[in-house]
Amino acid sequence: MNGKRITSELEKEIKAGKGCILFDFGCYFPYQEQNNLKFSFSLGVQEMPDIQLDHRYPNKGYVTISRKRGKEKSKIGYPYFVDLKTLPANDPMLLCLHFGIPDEQLQLVFPMLVALTPEKPVCGLSFRMNFVKGNFWFSSHHPMPDYGWSTTIWTNQALNRAGEDEILFTEPARLENSLLYQEIVTPHACTLPKLMLC
Repeated sequence: MNGKRITSELEKEIKAGKGCILFDFGCYFPYQEQNNLKFSFSLGVQEMPDIQLDHRYPNKGYVTISRKRGKEKSKIGYPYFVDLKTLPANDPMLLCLHFGIPDEQLQLVFPMLVALTPEKPVCGLSFRMNFVKGNFWFSSHHPMPDYGWSTTIWTNQALNRAGEDEILFTEPARLENSLLYQEIVTPHACTLPKLMLC
């Protein structure tokens, strides 16, 4: 997904000098108990406000995270706006994903480094969890100088997709119900017209 829909939602804040991390998170949970799925995320201890679970993808087996601001709900995911002047340049933040059913909760914790600038104020990070296969992956797209995009994927199981740079997570440390990963997820910064998700 790219183009007019992303631009129309983010343009006002970007023109005002903000940066944006656009999170596109989906969890494949094709069960009758879909309404019981707990799915959210936080940056460190900061819980994301205004999360609403919905079905933005054509495949309704996916539960997706969207941001609701007032009466309006994002159609592109969860845009998280940041102050470019105070965003730490080389200091990773912790991206924590929480999911499960009421009796069984799990948290995945990843270091994430975001390097946004006034010239490249936005980045997109997609996440897919497949409960059936037990795998998950992040992806971020980087516009190429000549044409098209290149994709970086961070995954717990090899996907072996042609033309994509794939980074395999090593075995995480476990702390109670949390899995702590060491590989740093680094979404690619770009200009607003070049921002793409899929």
